[in-house]
Amino acid sequence: MHNPNFLSTEDVLFFHAEEMRLSGTKPEIRDINLLHSAINALKATFDEILDNKYGKRGVPKREKWEQEFEAFRLGVLLEKARTKLGMTQEELAKKCRTNKSYISRIENNASDIRLSTLMKIIQQGLGGHLKLTLQL
Repeated sequence: MHNPNFLSTEDVLFFHAEEMRLSGTKPEIRDINLLHSAINALKATFDEILDNKYGKRGVPKREKWEQEFEAFRLGVLLEKARTKLGMTQEELAKKCRTNKSYISRIENNASDIRLSTLMKIIQQGLGGHLKLTLQL
């Protein structure tokens, strides 16, 4: 059974990619092997790592990180879906009646996105459906 208090491989990959993005470095595939090795050596939980670096949940610095991480993750998910469908940013933009630079900004976490726009990209552009969860 998966212990939700410990990092999954996906969590570590997203965390590492976000750290690289914040430092201005693009993550590369070769980093994945290093990350898999690091996961085995990891003793702290994801929340403990974040607590130490950004403070506990509720602290403004931590909440800012959480919000930025979710935006980053959304961009990665959209890019992954687009490339899985074999589409370019320009092709996706045309289907959504927007421009390539806007799709690029969303994928690279450089633009806030409205829910209606997100739904349009997912439904019209990617042919998918948006499923949200709320955690309290």
